[in-house]
Amino acid sequence: MNETSDTLAERSDLEQHGFILSDNRVMSKEFGVILDELIKARKISVRQFAKDIGQKPSTVNEWVGRNGRFPTSPEILKDIANYFQITIHELLYGEPEKNTIPITELFQKKDIFSGTFEITIKKVDQKK
Repeated sequence: MNETSDTLAERSDLEQHGFILSDNRVMSKEFGVILDELIKARKISVRQFAKDIGQKPSTVNEWVGRNGRFPTSPEILKDIANYFQITIHELLYGEPEKNTIPITELFQKKDIFSGTFEITIKKVDQKK
């Protein structure tokens, strides 16, 4: 195999295992490794983590580690990210998202808009 077909075969393998995301970037770490690091950093067991997010320990064990697979539902990814208080981007890439405002900072603002506003509602005839 030449270098191009090696690269294509490697990319195909990454796509098959879910490591190339919709924006065409290759994940810097594998999901299972990131999840394992998060669980260890929290100093909890896989069993406790599974219980906390409402999953079976056997299911979570399938996600953890170098050969861990992705959860079957985007909602589960959201639950995991919320549990660890990180973004889905951090969960998938293992690094903070650049150029974002933390949600806690956004909610600390009392007035997003201030002043007096005039809102006009106008009925529009639909063309047939």
